[in-house]
Amino acid sequence: MELALDPARAGEFEDRMIALAPWMHAFRFGPSIYTGYYKYEGVGAELTCVNSRSDRADVERLRDAYAKRQSAPWSDFVNQIFDLIEPDRSRRGGLRVLDVASATGQLSMRAVDAGFGRVLSSEIRPNQVEQQRLILSSIQDARYRNAIEVVHDPISADAEEFPSRYAAFAPDVVLSFGLLYHLANPLQHLLNLRRIARRAAVVYTMTHISPFAKRAWYLTIENRDWITKATSSVSWTPHYTEVSRIAREIGFRNVRLAYPEMFARNFRGYARYTRATDVTLLAEKICRMTFGVHVGSLRNQRFEYFRYADVNPNYFAYVLET
Repeated sequence: MELALDPARAGEFEDRMIALAPWMHAFRFGPSIYTGYYKYEGVGAELTCVNSRSDRADVERLRDAYAKRQSAPWSDFVNQIFDLIEPDRSRRGGLRVLDVASATGQLSMRAVDAGFGRVLSSEIRPNQVEQQRLILSSIQDARYRNAIEVVHDPISADAEEFPSRYAAFAPDVVLSFGLLYHLANPLQHLLNLRRIARRAAVVYTMTHISPFAKRAWYLTIENRDWITKATSSVSWTPHYTEVSRIAREIGFRNVRLAYPEMFARNFRGYARYTRATDVTLLAEKICRMTFGVHVGSLRNQRFEYFRYADVNPNYFAYVLET
C-alpha cells in the first residue's frame, strides 16, 4: 500500500519507524521508505523497515521485495468481501467497522477506501498500535485519521469479556482477519463475534481441505519465531467447511464464503462441499503422489503460484450475517 508522508512529519516518521520495528504490513512511503515482513521474498524478520538514512543495499532489498509483492489479488479479494457485506457503496458510510487484531492497520485503511464511515482499529500488540498511530499522524491523506480510531486492547479476542469492551461502539461489521487459528479458544472467539456484530462479521482464517476430515481441527504449537506473535499458545486449523457449520450453530443467520478467484478457478467445487468433493480431492492427492502432477485444487498448492500474490490457498473468508 502506498501512502504519501506529510513533509513536515517525514523526519519524525523516519526517526521513530526504526524504533518501532518489527513491521508486518507492506507499505511504501516514498522512494526509500518501506516497511513489511517479506518472508516469501527472501528477506524475513531481520529487516522489516528502511528509510532514506538506511544502508543503500538494505533499501534496495526491501524495494525489490515490495515490487515482487503482487497486491492486485489481495486488493480484489478484499473488495469482493466488502461487496458481500454491502454491495451499495453509497450505504457504507453509515456503517461502523471494528477491525480486530488490526496489526499495522492496513485493512482498516482499505475499509475507509471502500467507503465505510467509521473504523475502530483494535490491536493487542503495543508496538503495532504505535505504528498505526505514527502512520495516521504522518501521512498527507486526512481521510484515514478522520475515520479511524486506534485502540490498544490487552484482552485477547477469545476472552469472554471481550464483547463488553465494544458495546459502546456498537459495530455493524466486525473484521477478524488472520486471527482465529492463533487463538487458544477459537470457538469462544466466534461466539464473541456473534455478540458484537450488529450486521455481519468476517472471519478470514487458515484452514485445511483434507478429504474425509470435515470435523477435524489440526493442532500445532505456535511458532515462537513469528515476528508479530501476540500470544504463547497453540494454533487450531479447522477444515474450511467447519467454520460455516459452527457459525450457523451459534446463531449466525447466514454464511457466505469468499475465496480468491485465482484459487477458485482451480477448485470450482469449494462452495458446495459434498461426498463427491471428498472423492475428487482424494483422487487429486493420489495423482500427485503417483505421477507428481498437480491437478484440480492442488494447482493452488504450488508455492510459486501464490508466493507473491498476498493471498494463500489455505485461507478462506466467511461473511457471517447476524
